[in-house]
Amino acid sequence: MVSQQDAISNEPPLQGERFSPINKTKRLSGNRGRTPPTTTSVVPVMATTACFIIVSRNDIPIYEAEVGSAIKKEEAAHQHQFILHAALDIVQDLVWTTSAMFLKAMDRFNDLVVSVYVTAGHILHILMLLHDSRNEDGIKSFFQEVHELYIKILLNPLYLPGSRITSSHFDTKVRALARKYL
Repeated sequence: MVSQQDAISNEPPLQGERFSPINKTKRLSGNRGRTPPTTTSVVPVMATTACFIIVSRNDIPIYEAEVGSAIKKEEAAHQHQFILHAALDIVQDLVWTTSAMFLKAMDRFNDLVVSVYVTAGHILHILMLLHDSRNEDGIKSFFQEVHELYIKILLNPLYLPGSRITSSHFDTKVRALARKYL
């Protein structure tokens, strides 16, 4: 059986040496047992919250996905929906004052930020993302690639524009893009 220590180092563990998840021990080769081990601390990965929604021009959500790595709770999902729907009023006022498609951080709630991407002409659909990350370039790339996926859905003759998107392929692609960019 391979221990966690063996996964870090190819050398067998020293007598009495134990693996600590907080401090990974790394031995210097050639000085086996004579040199104190160097330690590196493990940085915990922050759980990200991200809720993505596509809203039709009638303010009806046609696609929703919790795409963050944080633990999903039902009350948090409802809170995220409430925050995004409350931000729609701000979006509708702001969208006609700018020619930009990507509206970076247009609303905030506690530590969560609402970013918005509006389609060309501001008349088709709004892509909204509630997140806690600071990577604006990644968010913009995420929006642009999801917009391309959405255009492909619109080009499908079997899809009725404005109806809910139920395609598992679309959902899988959106979640893959979220893992890549967010």
